Amino acid sequence: MNEQLQSLSKIFTDKIIRIPDYQRGYAWTTKHIEDFWSDLNLLDDKSNHYAGVITFDDVSDETWKTWQEDEWIIRARGYKPYYLVDGQQRLTTSIILIQCIIESFDHNEMINLTDVLDVRKRFIYDAYDEKISRAYKFGYEHDNPSHEFLKTKIFMQDSDRSLIPETTIYTHNLEIAKKYFLEKLAEMTKTEIEIVYRKLTQNFLYNIYSISSEIDIHVSFETMNNRGKPLSHLELLKNRLIYLSNNLKEADHEKIRLRATINSAWGSIYHYLGKNINNPLDDDVFLRSHFIIHFGLETDDTELSIVEPGIAFISNSKNYRTELLDKIFTIKNLSEEGSLDITYIYEYVKSLKTSIEVWYKISNPQDSGYSKEEIAYLTKISMIVGSSSNLTIMAVFLKQTNKRERLKFLEALERCAFIMSLGIRYKGRSYVDNMFYREASDYYNSKLTFEKLVQHINKFVDNLSSDKLLETMVSRIPSYGDGFYGWGTLKYFLYEYEQSLKSEMRNTDDKISSNWCFSSDMDDSIEHVYPQTASADCWKTAFKSIAPTEKSALKNSLGNLVPITKKKNSSLRNSCFETKKGSSNKRVGYRYGTYSEIEISESDQWGPREIINRGVKLLKFMEKRWQVKLGTEEDKIRILGLQKIDLKLKTLETRRA
Repeated sequence: MNEQLQSLSKIFTDKIIRIPDYQRGYAWTTKHIEDFWSDLNLLDDKSNHYAGVITFDDVSDETWKTWQEDEWIIRARGYKPYYLVDGQQRLTTSIILIQCIIESFDHNEMINLTDVLDVRKRFIYDAYDEKISRAYKFGYEHDNPSHEFLKTKIFMQDSDRSLIPETTIYTHNLEIAKKYFLEKLAEMTKTEIEIVYRKLTQNFLYNIYSISSEIDIHVSFETMNNRGKPLSHLELLKNRLIYLSNNLKEADHEKIRLRATINSAWGSIYHYLGKNINNPLDDDVFLRSHFIIHFGLETDDTELSIVEPGIAFISNSKNYRTELLDKIFTIKNLSEEGSLDITYIYEYVKSLKTSIEVWYKISNPQDSGYSKEEIAYLTKISMIVGSSSNLTIMAVFLKQTNKRERLKFLEALERCAFIMSLGIRYKGRSYVDNMFYREASDYYNSKLTFEKLVQHINKFVDNLSSDKLLETMVSRIPSYGDGFYGWGTLKYFLYEYEQSLKSEMRNTDDKISSNWCFSSDMDDSIEHVYPQTASADCWKTAFKSIAPTEKSALKNSLGNLVPITKKKNSSLRNSCFETKKGSSNKRVGYRYGTYSEIEISESDQWGPREIINRGVKLLKFMEKRWQVKLGTEEDKIRILGLQKIDLKLKTLETRRA
């Protein structure tokens, strides 16, 4: 390699720079951008700043001749095309900032005695005789979704393509960077902006390396990118697969097709990972999940029976990164006959491409196109266990196309997820961290039938509900720091009870939507009927026979908690029950709230007995809704942790009688 220290102006002299297909997109977050901006602004106007390493690789004649947009400037003006191997994030950030600087000036103005149009020509694009052909000085290979986005949304240029540019995590990051710089420049005078431009293009200096033909670029890529923001395993895998495709002993047209398939698959993967800007999906989680269902899951835990989840934690399974990069997709396996060939790689890549769409849909059911019933169950399962069940669901949805069969599976999984969320443990490990990964993998790989999969889930849940559930709830839930108020699945449970009341009232209007379950503010969504701060005389009278510690237990007990549609006025929250109920003269209070609030408003008073009775009623609903056995009424009162209070109340009631 050769090296020299260069400014940005020197770097962009007679060069066409492209980010190759094996590189990730723009991965810098706001934190990285802020650091870059800080370095730039803190730099003394007369000093230089070492900005890092830029590594280039020559683009072959065979390759650049296929670049229809750029071929003319390479041939006619002698521009040299390069792949950017290392330093993509810094260089991309610099170009975005230069574009923002250009947009801060009118076209007839000058930046540091240079016409704005000449600045754009040096760093952004050059036009063929000022006509329609344009060669962009910096960008991505043309089949990368980020290339079209960079041209149209960052450089603000028209596109010859009719399709709207795809959005991914990386294009979203490009947009964030531009917005950040535009906001910063809007606060500055044009003189100050000129100083920023001068420091960026002349005082930021880079070590420039050019890789020689003797060094394998894909091996260098893996090594060099570990110096900056670490590459994800998904990014490393793409690079590895392209590297292997180049070393296959196959006809050129076969290798070209495989490489196109890899690029297409990763384009889809990054598209779906970043499609929902509000819910970007983690690439390593997806890759790990696909690895488990595609290659199978093995465990040494032989004590687990077939009707129990296969393994408690993914980390106990094979290390997917080691397996993929160090054992499966290696140059050694490529050289061993029959171990790794073009078909194997092709089928694996196709599987990734098919899986990512399903992964996105089950992670974003409202944008899935699935049936109303499937969307409802996917949403419910997500309310209970988040994304920990997605691996199992993906395995089933990839293979099972029948909607009715999928609903059987989702119904069984939802029941399982709810019961596991009650805190049942096996050998000290929480079942909620394991949603039948081994069984899902076996089903996907045709080692287990669909009927057996559903049967195993149901049998496992039946065993739990009959053998362990009652004692688990007695010993665990009431002893949480905040009683039932601290139960992680409380909101989902109350939501399901709310839906049952709606059905009983034959009403079609929802008082609360499923989004209510995802609110992180408990105080803004769940009300204590008997207030947490019960200072009014009415509450002292209603609970006069109850000890302080018992009052605390009652406040956070299941029967005292009700879902609310909006934050109640603080004075109402601590008011007497009659005031909380509301009246026709004042359209506030429970009688105008959720179905659960309405039900409570029908009570004449609210004291210890009402809290116990409603708690028992809710547990009876739990029995019916999730087909579990919670014992007698006395057992249910034990589950609530209120047996001593119940006994005290019964004694007092007997005396009064």
